[in-house]
Amino acid sequence: MKLTRETFRMRFNMIPVVVSLAGFMALGGVPFRVWAGEEEDLDALALESPGGERQLSVHGYADLQYGGDSSEQGGSFIQNELSVFVRATTKDEKWTAFSEIEFDRIDGDVYLTDRGGKSIEVEMETGWVEFRDSDRFRLRGGKLLLPQYWQSNHYPNLTMSTLAPLMSGNVFPKSIVALQASGDWWNANDRGLSYAFFAGGGANTALMELEQNDNPAAGGRLTFRLAGRDGPAWLDTLDFSLSTLVSENDLDQGELIFGLDSQIRLGRLEILAEFARGSLPRVDNSLRSRLDQEEGDTVGAYLQAAYRLSDKWHGFYRYDYLDFNDGIPTPRDETRHTVGANFRPRPNVSLKLELFHSEPEHPRDSYDGVAASVVFNF
Repeated sequence: MKLTRETFRMRFNMIPVVVSLAGFMALGGVPFRVWAGEEEDLDALALESPGGERQLSVHGYADLQYGGDSSEQGGSFIQNELSVFVRATTKDEKWTAFSEIEFDRIDGDVYLTDRGGKSIEVEMETGWVEFRDSDRFRLRGGKLLLPQYWQSNHYPNLTMSTLAPLMSGNVFPKSIVALQASGDWWNANDRGLSYAFFAGGGANTALMELEQNDNPAAGGRLTFRLAGRDGPAWLDTLDFSLSTLVSENDLDQGELIFGLDSQIRLGRLEILAEFARGSLPRVDNSLRSRLDQEEGDTVGAYLQAAYRLSDKWHGFYRYDYLDFNDGIPTPRDETRHTVGANFRPRPNVSLKLELFHSEPEHPRDSYDGVAASVVFNF
């Protein structure tokens, strides 16, 4: 069913819901321990068993945003997202069940959909059950976020900016209902690789909405960690990753998506970069878009540099590029320059302010804008 403005819609994918509920019910009869996260940062609500041992962690975040640009008549203030996380882990840490329920603004700006909108969607963003044999092998099933760096770390309390990169969710889909095997192989100097391979139901990569479907899909990600403990003192992180996804859309067209991403930390400086190319263009519902859909590929990239000014202040710059069809120009194609600041007065509160300049494809005109947000973890 297509989403329209002024619509309140609850959409749960039944497979991950059933998997998550079954996991919580199965784990309910044995002792739990709280998720081993940063509790001092998240102030998680922990439910305890009669013996005093923690059973369940419940936490989340609220994201309040303001956005406006020169192509609009004025800015707007919205409550963009409210997410609740529930995690249960057995005492031996072999089994974990996790779910994220998200209240999200949708149908936002025609070209900047991450700006939120007038309609509200309630959905299970992700939900899974995982068996952990060791750090080298974990098996997870349910609705999974794809493992690219930004998608895995897209939560507002973790990102520098209010607005996501233009390519986010527009080349690789955001999630998949799948079974995934993953693990980490590190040596004594903290060098090595991480892997994640998955197979399941795909996403409709022919349509702008990128809605999930039942078509088969498979992919994976390899991350090489190159900065070891015996490396230079100024080199904290040097990670490079390769990602792929093979899927089929509702038009019975196969697609291969290939991606590269990197994370580099040099003292106070952090550099993030990502590139992805899909072998099919992303089309919308216009006649021209559908007639020309076989003309080219979808290409997206971003490069972000952030500098830690102090323990609480960061400044950042990001360059974004997105081409929905490199065979022909489309009005959705766009490049964007963003500069901003991120202030964290305490670990669970983040205040963001950024200015951006966007240069879309003809016939749209270039425009400038501002975005700001307040993120609170609970």
